[in-house]
Amino acid sequence: MRQQETLCFHGSRKRYNLNIWNGSGNLSKDVELRQTTSGKSVASFSIACRNSFDKDKPDYVNCVVWGKHAENCAKYLSKGKKVGVTGRMQTRSYDGNDGKKRYVTEVIANDVEFLSPMGENKEQVPSEVMGSSNFKEAPVELDKNGEPILPF
Repeated sequence: MRQQETLCFHGSRKRYNLNIWNGSGNLSKDVELRQTTSGKSVASFSIACRNSFDKDKPDYVNCVVWGKHAENCAKYLSKGKKVGVTGRMQTRSYDGNDGKKRYVTEVIANDVEFLSPMGENKEQVPSEVMGSSNFKEAPVELDKNGEPILPF
């Protein structure tokens, strides 16, 4: 981990630059599951989080999850389900159809917790899938310029 020297009132200290995002909310649309060219699963979804400044206007956070957990999210989550997500924020860019550069900020999830009651589907969701999934992030494939290759 990279360290940054900072000078504090109490002398010199080392401070770590952290990129950790934690949040919970309801899925604002169904999970979209895709496959990379090498066959790895990647799922994307958006959650509506409560905005502490304007309670009538939620913040929408785009999330990406990889591997078997992406498949579980696609299988068991749907619009309106409540989830807790922990991960890191990432901003990437791409060229739009109009030639303009577009930027996307999203959370690369390393933990997705299913928080909605199971309801009628209680028998369909295995216990190892419910709750915290604590998984390692899949390695990201890079193109010749060192940019991530994403299937969308």
